[in-house]
Amino acid sequence: MLSNFIKNNNMKKTKNFMMMAGIVLALFSCKKDDLGALGGETDIPLTKVGSETSIYPSLGSYDFPTATAVITQNDNGNVTYKLKLDIDLAGNPDSAVIASVIKYVKDEGIITVDGNGLIDLGFQLRITSEGYQVISEDNKPQTIVKYGDPVGTQYSFNTIFTDKKVIGTVTEKTGLDDWPIGFLNIKTSKVDFQYPTEVPFVDKIVIRANHKFGIVYLEIKFKGVVTPAKIDLIPWFLL
Repeated sequence: MLSNFIKNNNMKKTKNFMMMAGIVLALFSCKKDDLGALGGETDIPLTKVGSETSIYPSLGSYDFPTATAVITQNDNGNVTYKLKLDIDLAGNPDSAVIASVIKYVKDEGIITVDGNGLIDLGFQLRITSEGYQVISEDNKPQTIVKYGDPVGTQYSFNTIFTDKKVIGTVTEKTGLDDWPIGFLNIKTSKVDFQYPTEVPFVDKIVIRANHKFGIVYLEIKFKGVVTPAKIDLIPWFLL
């Protein structure tokens, strides 16, 4: 339970989890390090405006409220998402703690909370039939996964936190339908991103991606915390 996590690891780490989970895309925010535009089709079912992806974050045995990411714009593959997270925590034994953390990240200007109790967060990715890229601060695309790349392929970029590079490595491609999503099993590419020691809070991020469903899983290993945060992403409109 989150309450035990707080007692054993102190509230600061809990705040770090909620803050970094809420701005996970910031960890892929890049400085200039142009790797070239990703090819492939940009008008694909995964990038359809109005489509929704459900996001299921958890930490150990604790499941955080489900979030929804909605595609609001597709500009030739530069896809804008709006993330909405319901923070109605009625009946949750840790509601007071979570509410205080939400207030913390809101006061820091990381998120906004509307009048209906929804957290709002906007972000942009470049998505094509070949894979995913993040957009650097000078609008340069940075590859984080390319479906056709074999095991051992590496990606690198500079984050906004340091001049040292994040190194991403394709570590697994079984070629088997062995990853569960909804009621299906699918093939995935696994990419491990090792972060420099200068980056706060986070040591490593793992993603899994599929050529049809896109990124379907994120795992965040926090510094000083044994249990990683896990985030499942399901684009139900594609099932």
